[in-house]
Amino acid sequence: MNEVCPINNLGKILLATDGSGYSSGAEKEAISLAGRCSSQLGAIAVVEANDEYTAQAPQLVENAEKEALA
Repeated sequence: MNEVCPINNLGKILLATDGSGYSSGAEKEAISLAGRCSSQLGAIAVVEANDEYTAQAPQLVENAEKEALA
């Protein structure tokens, strides 16, 4: 059964995610909605970092950024 797009003229969707289990539902819904509406889907990954974290373990920030881009 083909589902109909619930919103008219939905050309672009932006998904913000932190990669957690909590955001996986939003990721699945955004992918589904983009497919139903023939919309472009963009995504942005949120990576938490602070000055102390960065100073103590800069390689962890680097690794987190690489994971987010993968």
